[in-house]
Amino acid sequence: MTFNPDDFAVKKQFGNYWFHIRPAKSSDGDKVWQGYQDAPRDFFKFLTPITKEAIDHWYPQGVELDYKNSLPINVMLLDDSQNEVAFAGNMALIFSQSGRYKHRAQMGLSVLPKYQKLGIGSFLTQLSVDIAQAKPGIYRLELEVCVSNPARTIYPKFGFKQEAILQKKFLMDDGSLDDVIIMSIIFNDKIHQQK
Repeated sequence: MTFNPDDFAVKKQFGNYWFHIRPAKSSDGDKVWQGYQDAPRDFFKFLTPITKEAIDHWYPQGVELDYKNSLPINVMLLDDSQNEVAFAGNMALIFSQSGRYKHRAQMGLSVLPKYQKLGIGSFLTQLSVDIAQAKPGIYRLELEVCVSNPARTIYPKFGFKQEAILQKKFLMDDGSLDDVIIMSIIFNDKIHQQK
């Protein structure tokens, strides 16, 4: 079982909207930047504020993205003519190339407030599990989520188990500190197949 990002694209309806879900392209940068610019300030309570420099780094103009170390999947809003008109959210898997950590993937997820509570976050969470399961050599999928983030309740539904709580790890905008939960899925079936 493998996952080829070049062969993956899904058109899916959530609520009254249709979306194209596919690996990010360098040409997405402007729509992603606009989406984050239009997001309400409190959206960044659990997310590091996104800068233009970060967007330019993630979406370098005129360059094809290399999915070897990082696989960002973007959710793009479609209009009635099936044209991508706006960024709605994304999921990214980071693959470590370091010897002792090359068996793990780290997942991050973000859905803009306008498109939350439609099922996009659940779809992306399951997709992250499916991709990590399909990628050879990945035996562990992990994430970090703030204790006060309501999204933390979604992940156990997809097999993530809490491993630890890192106290006072996240500095909130108001100066308070939040604990962070480490969650993971261990693909024991893949580990046993390797033996």
